[in-house]
Parts: sequence; structure tokens; C-alpha cells
Amino acid sequence: MRTQRDRALLEMMWEGGLRPGEVLGLRLGDISYGRRRIVVRNRTDHPAGVRQKSRRDRTVDLLEGRALPAVSDYVLHERPPDAETGYVFLVGGRGQRRHEPLSYDGLVRMFARAAGRAGVRDAWLTPHALRHTHATRMFEGGMRDLTLMTRLGHASPDSTTSPGSKTGCASKNSSSPMLPNVAGRVRSNDTDAHSQPPHRPERTAR
Repeated sequence: MRTQRDRALLEMMWEGGLRPGEVLGLRLGDISYGRRRIVVRNRTDHPAGVRQKSRRDRTVDLLEGRALPAVSDYVLHERPPDAETGYVFLVGGRGQRRHEPLSYDGLVRMFARAAGRAGVRDAWLTPHALRHTHATRMFEGGMRDLTLMTRLGHASPDSTTSPGSKTGCASKNSSSPMLPNVAGRVRSNDTDAHSQPPHRPERTAR
């Protein structure tokens, strides 16, 4: 079932280019709605063992106007208000694990369901593909290599762009397999469908 939490997760990875561990490691205090940015922090205390790859904290601007409203909707209307943890994304439902921070396995299962709804079934398509999609969008939009490297939290420019290679996060070759347009379609299909109001049949006059 599509939820506000799932929509917020997809939008955050799409717009911010976050690694799965980074989006799962976000805490409420890391989000600045007024400045339209988040702070990605290196943490080692996630209850589900989630880790951030980069050891350095960084700030990521979110200026496209989709991720932060989606997160705000989730926090205000769906996230349990009595949750004791400060982590943003929690296990939903009514089970025993409700209120616990979402794990990487939970994120993978959610993304697989979203891919299924989009009619996409590729073994390589994982939540991390949204990060590659983001990097490619930023690069093709004119963002400079060093700026993109800082935004993604890379230690080397070689990790950011790699012409015609599978190793670069942003591909300079539009035919590269690491240009996952399919990942964007998964996110677009899922979030756009979620944001559409339900169809209500018109009443006929009697």
C-alpha cells in the first residue's frame, strides 16, 4: 500500500541524491524547512544498523519543491506523534515494530513494490538507482563536477562522473547502463499516482 512515508522517501532520494543509509539516518532536527535544506550526518547509532558511507557531515539543498512538502505531510499526518525516536522514517502499520526506525531491508521491499507498480522488474534496480538518476539530472542540467561531488558527498571526482563507465554516479554517456531512467519512472509513477485525488463518480440529477 502506498503511504505518505513511502512517497517522502522516494522524493528525498530523487531530489537530494541521498544514499539509502543517509535517508534512513535522517533525524527530525536535520531538516530545515525554512532554508529548504537538510544536513546529512555521520551516525553509528541507528537501531537497525543503518550506516552512512561518508564520514563527513554535509548540507544538501532541496529546491525543487517536492521532497520537503512530502516529508512535512508524512511527519504531520502519518508519522506516529508519540514516537520516542527522532529518526524521521519509521515502521508503519500496527505491528510490534511500529515506531521503530525503518531498516534498509524495509526500504528495499518498499522500492520493489513501487517498481512492480510501475511494471519494472530489473535485478539491478535498487533504491540506490535514484541517487544515480539524481546525479545524472544535475550533471545534464549544468552542475559542475566539483559542486556535484560535494553535493553527493564523494571524496573523489572519479566517483562522481565517469564517461562511458558503470562506476561513475553521473554518466556522461547517455547510453550508459548507469543512467537509470527506469528508476525515475518508478518514482514518478508511484509519487504522481499517490498525489492524485481519488476519482469520485459524478452524481446524476434525479
